[in-house]
Order: sequence, then structure tokens, then C-alpha cells
Amino acid sequence: MAHQHGIREIVPDRKTQTGYKTLWQMDTPQGYEIHSIQPIGRDKVLYVQCGNPFEADVMQIPSKKELRRFPLPFSSGGSHGQMRNMRLTKRGTMLLASFEYGAVIEFDAHGKELQRWECPGAWGVEELENGNILVATNQNYVREFDREGGAVWEWNWKERSPLSVVRVGDRLRESISGQKAHRLPNGNTMITNWLNPWSRETSDPLQPAVQAIEVDPAGKVEWQLKSWNEPANLGPSTTIQLLSEPVDRRKLFFGDFK
Repeated sequence: MAHQHGIREIVPDRKTQTGYKTLWQMDTPQGYEIHSIQPIGRDKVLYVQCGNPFEADVMQIPSKKELRRFPLPFSSGGSHGQMRNMRLTKRGTMLLASFEYGAVIEFDAHGKELQRWECPGAWGVEELENGNILVATNQNYVREFDREGGAVWEWNWKERSPLSVVRVGDRLRESISGQKAHRLPNGNTMITNWLNPWSRETSDPLQPAVQAIEVDPAGKVEWQLKSWNEPANLGPSTTIQLLSEPVDRRKLFFGDFK
């Protein structure tokens, strides 16, 4: 997992008070942030470190030995405004969602830019089974691109959904700030919503904010997650990993790293 101030790998352990134990961990240097990480096989990881320099790193675990590092394009030195999500593809390349550049950029394992999809507010990205690219943005829309760069599907919050689905104070009554989008086996798309946990605005208990929604290809909201009460208070959760779709790290690779 990446948690802005570092990365770590944990495993279940019923003998501990927390129910898990940490296999290894690494903190970010002062002024830097890490928001995204993926495993490569059993003994390597790829992560992106925000800051100046802005860079991608392949690291061996648990020794934390650096295997390769290459710079990524950036226009400012502010680490918090560079990116949030990176994902490996089936071809062994890296997709970087850059809301600084308003684009998804594909890199090879040596840092060469291969392709770019212009997408203002790009926040979350994943490659679909058909090779298309699904992008969640913080600009009220989710968009699917083909490999030629064309938009083949889009869900726009303000155009397609009833405003009653989201209500967080007055600021987010007419918007949803997408964090991640994931295409489900049934063809629908799950979208997670961001709620600022440091804001003075709180979720209305009579009409709580959604943490995630599911929309069909026509844009109809089929399902909403609003879990703000104990014992299943998820709080301002923004990322979902479906347990029915486990990630097999043995199949993930990045260029020559396997």
C-alpha cells in the first residue's frame, strides 16, 4: 500500500492486536509523497515518488535495494499536485494519471514516453481487458479511451445523474470528485467519490454522501455505497479493491522486470 507518507506491505496475522504484521516499509523523504505502488512478481515493486525530482522507482523487496530510477515530466516543484495513480499494463508499461498535465501518459520501463491521452483532471487510471484506458477525473466525469486516443465512452455527473445522489454540505451537492473508476464484469463501472476529511463540511446524516456508485453503460446509477455508521463506518474511503478480482502479482511485470 501507498499512503502519501510512505509505502509498506502487510499480511494477516491473528496473533497481533491489529490483525496484521508489516513485512517491510519505507517512509518518504521530507517534502516528498508516494501515492501509488504496484508489485512486480514476488520480490519487486514499482512506485512513483512525487516531488522534485518527480520519478518512478523499481525497488527490490524486502531489502529496498534500488534497481532502476527514471525522471518523470513535471512543471512545478509541488509534490502534492503532481499525480495520484499509476498502473501497470498487460504489455509491461506504466500508465501515469497526471492531473498536473491533465493527461494519462504511458511510459516504458526506461522512462520513454510512448503515448499520451489528454484528459483534464486525470486522477485514476486502469487498463481494461480490451486494451482501452479508463480514466477517473476530479472534474465530474469518467472517460474511456481506445488505443488510438479516441473517447469511446463517458459518464458525466452533471449531465447524467440525479443531483440527489450526492450531498455534502453545499459544496458537493452538484458534483462528484472521482478518485478511481473500475469496469465490472457485468459491464457497469464503479466510481469512488472523494470527500475531504479535513473540511469543516460534514456528511449530512439525513442524506449522507456516497463513497462509491455503480453506473451502467447508459449512465444510470444502479447502486450506491453510503456506509457511515458503525460497525461498518468506512469514512471518507476513496479506493476499492474487489475481493472477487484478486491481483496476481506473479503476472505483473514492467519491461524486463518480472
